[in-house]
Amino acid sequence: MAATESSAGTRAGEDMRRSGRILITGANRGIGLALAGHFLARGWRVAAACRDPAGARALAALAARHPGRCDVLALEVRDAASVAALAAALGAGGDTLDVLVNNAGINPAPREHTVADVAVAAVAEALDVNLLGALRVLQAVVPLLRRSGRPRVVNISSGGGSMTRNSAPAGRPQTAYCLSKAGLNMLTVRAARDLPEFTVVSVSPGWIRTDMGGPAAELDPVAATADLATTIEQLQPHHSGQWLNRFGQPSEYAW
Repeated sequence: MAATESSAGTRAGEDMRRSGRILITGANRGIGLALAGHFLARGWRVAAACRDPAGARALAALAARHPGRCDVLALEVRDAASVAALAAALGAGGDTLDVLVNNAGINPAPREHTVADVAVAAVAEALDVNLLGALRVLQAVVPLLRRSGRPRVVNISSGGGSMTRNSAPAGRPQTAYCLSKAGLNMLTVRAARDLPEFTVVSVSPGWIRTDMGGPAAELDPVAATADLATTIEQLQPHHSGQWLNRFGQPSEYAW
């Protein structure tokens, strides 16, 4: 679903807004595209990264409505050279990055397989994108984030990554996805400790109608991500290392 420049989330008031420069991975659709729309509407400069910019028509249309403030960049998070090229492009376009949103993710099929029969290759693929991809991007942009007065890293997580309250249904355990999201949550914990000058969080945005979430999901992506955008804007150092919901409250799934 294409993002629109929603005015939702403005209830926090203009005084709570801190515009800046944000990098969103997986920005060509779903949560990433909707977030890009919200941040552009709120005056941010957005670096919107995706694997195939030429095929990202909704993202291109969004960027065209905000000339000079939306850079559509190529990114394959599994490819170290692509990640390095992204970091170089960001550095050439400005020396500071305020927020990284690690949103790019996959959920390999078939999702009905349990640990007894899931293909190891599928687990490796999910880990490569959902965990290692996030790590590659974070490492590449740490120098830019360090130049911000308020650096934030947001890892888009899921109840499927919870150890104690795993939300994957019994008939659809999504084993590869769950293993990778659990790893992403540990990346949040480690990064919060290893980068104390950063605010690093995991966020569960909810069950959203996207290609991954499916048409039966309860939440509209534009409406749900308005709350998430407000939470990202308002993150403070005391949130670092936490797992939050889209409203900025402790997630029911943690950890």
